[in-house]
Amino acid sequence: MDTEEAIISRRSIRRYTPKKVNKEDILGILEVAMWAPSACNHQAHKVIYIEKDETKEKLVALGAAHFIKNAPAVLLFLYENIGDNIAYSDDIQSTSAFIENFLLLAHAKGFGACWICHLPSKRKLRRMFNIPRSINPIAAVTIGYPKRAPIIVPRKYKVSDIFFEDRLPTGIKVPDRNLVLLIKRILRKIYYFLPTALKKKLN
Repeated sequence: MDTEEAIISRRSIRRYTPKKVNKEDILGILEVAMWAPSACNHQAHKVIYIEKDETKEKLVALGAAHFIKNAPAVLLFLYENIGDNIAYSDDIQSTSAFIENFLLLAHAKGFGACWICHLPSKRKLRRMFNIPRSINPIAAVTIGYPKRAPIIVPRKYKVSDIFFEDRLPTGIKVPDRNLVLLIKRILRKIYYFLPTALKKKLN
């Protein structure tokens, strides 16, 4: 599978077969994915590998995406809090490059994976995984063997819709999402503070 085919055919996979993944395969993918660019070339990544059912179930109980508990393995991606470019979230950008490499490599090797930001609060993740303040939880990725072959979904826009020379045109319009976005952000903050039992029911 060449690079272009991997990019176009990769999809987020949330349903997996019961087959376990080989940890050595995951380590091999990570070893190549680590060649991603990082801010100031710090390469300050950390990855927590999660395979135990009770750990995955606890993550879900604390508010993570429900399908996590059915994935053969979960990787929690972290980054050291050493960047000075807070305005542009260089820790998130560096980890995102690493994760995208990981997703493409996993897909090329026949795995299915899904990038997840629907996670418990960072405070709870720190407590659960012994993560110090000097290291930031960024995102999680589930991985396993896909239950069915993914369908290629066309992009919402053409490249001509998103490409501009020199500057954005005056009067460019985007959908008004302000109120909806505000409500979603408030609900998510409330969700993080709900008791675990209530989160379980909502999930």
